[in-house]
Amino acid sequence: MSAAVQWADLVVSAGGDGTFLTAAAAITDKTPVIGINTDPVGSV
Repeated sequence: MSAAVQWADLVVSAGGDGTFLTAAAAITDKTPVIGINTDPVGSV
């Protein structure tokens, strides 16, 4: 697990799909990841 998120109980990812996938890939245990889409106008 990345040292940047090793201590976290929850990871919040603000951005798009790539940002969320990068954050989720950094987690190796069952730490929850919440994604916030920062461009909801461009979303379907």
